[in-house]
Amino acid sequence: MKNSISKLLFKLFLLTIGVLTISWIIWARLIRERLPRDIPFNLSEIGLYILLALCCIYLYIVIKLLRPSVPQPIFEDIRNYIFLPLITLDETIKNNKYIKPIHLSFIRTLVNLLTAYNNNEKIQLLIYFSFCILPRIILINILCIDVFYFNKLFYIYKIIWIGIFPLLHRYIKYSLKYAQEEYTKELESSYYSVIIHECQIDEDSNITTKFKDITLREYIELEIDNQYFETGLQYNPSPNPKNKAYNDYKVKYKLIMDHKYTKEDYNLIEKLFYDLIYIIIYANVFIKEYALSTEKKYLTYIQVGIYSLYSICWAYISYTSYPSVENTPIFDHVVNYIDLIEPFSQIIL
Repeated sequence: MKNSISKLLFKLFLLTIGVLTISWIIWARLIRERLPRDIPFNLSEIGLYILLALCCIYLYIVIKLLRPSVPQPIFEDIRNYIFLPLITLDETIKNNKYIKPIHLSFIRTLVNLLTAYNNNEKIQLLIYFSFCILPRIILINILCIDVFYFNKLFYIYKIIWIGIFPLLHRYIKYSLKYAQEEYTKELESSYYSVIIHECQIDEDSNITTKFKDITLREYIELEIDNQYFETGLQYNPSPNPKNKAYNDYKVKYKLIMDHKYTKEDYNLIEKLFYDLIYIIIYANVFIKEYALSTEKKYLTYIQVGIYSLYSICWAYISYTSYPSVENTPIFDHVVNYIDLIEPFSQIIL
């Protein structure tokens, strides 16, 4: 009982943080009217640290782009904790009984739209450039003009809403990956396994059919490879429903408990499987092809240039604004302490 209450309170806490974060992003980027801000800034000590942290973040991104590597588990954990409130809010909204059918319809429509551009590298590059590269190029050019020519942040505030496009791109990718895993779990809860029919033709044109019972995830991996590598194999899958699938069907169509199932009933029970498996497989295929299409050297160098300029701009603002810091930064306190305290006796000099 205590654990349930603790989990509920923790979830409510995360939802509150998530709502506040989203509200702040919308307010800061779309609603808030900002006045021009002259450079150098009139900084507080905390403000200086925030600017220096921004520089470090952009430099870290540049290093990761130039030397990609597997993220360290500790960094993955930190990132997961940072995004946990937003993920909790997103999952709560998507799993709402009124929103869930709408979300399923949206994902299905999105997958149908994106699947039309499979094997079309030009369109995939156009999508990536339009959502990720072009908005950042516009933003960094305007920021450089503001910082180095006008010496005040003015025009960047007018177009900061363009930054929504890279966020939207990231969210759509996340939603597709989330849908894959969530719908896979949903199918696993309703179906035991998948029976596939492998048809083989020998030299004498004799057709041999083999039946194989495999897990749901094994079938998904098999069909993803089949579609991605375009092998053209036909497996004719038949799902093996659990009692939950039958019970959910009865509840959905308000049937009596001892309802006698017809062929049409069995077809409708299997329809959930075919609807969701289509989304899972083709979303995964598009993500794979999209990642391969956008892994270009010149795109990496463009991003390196963008983030390097971001780092230079904020470093310049930090440097020019440093004299205005009202309180002495903490590292100056350390220097003064070392200068004034005799290291062995701790006597103030």
